[in-house]
Order: sequence, then C-alpha cells, then structure tokens
Amino acid sequence: MKKRLLIILVAAVVVAGVVLVASLNFGPRPPSEALPQTDEGSSEPTSAAATGPVPAEVSDSISRFSSDPAGQIASASPFRSKAASSIPPGSKAVTVPETWDSGSDTTGSVAVDFTPAGRETKRYTALMVKEGGVWKVFATAEESQ
Repeated sequence: MKKRLLIILVAAVVVAGVVLVASLNFGPRPPSEALPQTDEGSSEPTSAAATGPVPAEVSDSISRFSSDPAGQIASASPFRSKAASSIPPGSKAVTVPETWDSGSDTTGSVAVDFTPAGRETKRYTALMVKEGGVWKVFATAEESQ
C-alpha cells in the first residue's frame, strides 16, 4: 500500500513538473520577447508595435476623460462602474507627447499626466482599446517615480 502511494505521488510530481516547464517555455510571451515579424517577401524584421506620437483620437479621448469619465471607459473594463465617482470635477488629463505604444490596430498604451482638482499632477500609463471605432481607456496604472 505504501509503495503504491509513493508511486502515485512521484507520478503526480513528475506531471506537475512537465506542465510547469511547458507553460514556462511554450506559453504566451510578452511583446519584448516575441519573435520579430517580417514583411512578406522581405528578410528584414518589422516592429510588432509602433512607438511614437500619440494619435489625435487617443489624445481626444484622454482629454474628455475628466469631463465624461464613464463615456471614455471601455465597456469591458473592470473599473467602469467606479470611473465617474473616482474623477473629481475640475480634474485634467493630458497625454504625454511621443509616448504612444501601439500593441495592435485596436490596443495601445500611453503616458497620461492626471491632475485632480487642487492636487498635484501624477503620471499614469493608460491601456487603451478601440471599441466601436473609438479609443477608450481599459485600465490605468500609476507610474512609479
């Protein structure tokens, strides 16, 4: 009985180890570790993401965030219900030039300087998604200073 239990335990540990190694080696990779893409017919890699000027549509959405936060939050955002109550009236949000990082045609991130009314400015990274042809905020994270 003890020998059978030991065999089952060893088998379970081996299976768990194989699953762990497979997930580390074959799972999704962050964009910084992704294999470079190439244009069809070219041997030169192309960037999977474009970094540079903030698209006007993104800047417009961010600037409207202060006056209409609920309207600028993506419908799938887990923070949508808190958006309107968490932005004090008179706050200002402005995109930081040259910080747009396009993940795809429908996703990207941008640095945003957010100034709550009567308080100091803090910088956030806003994860943006295109929803119904309009850029919306999916989530934000305060940047460490």
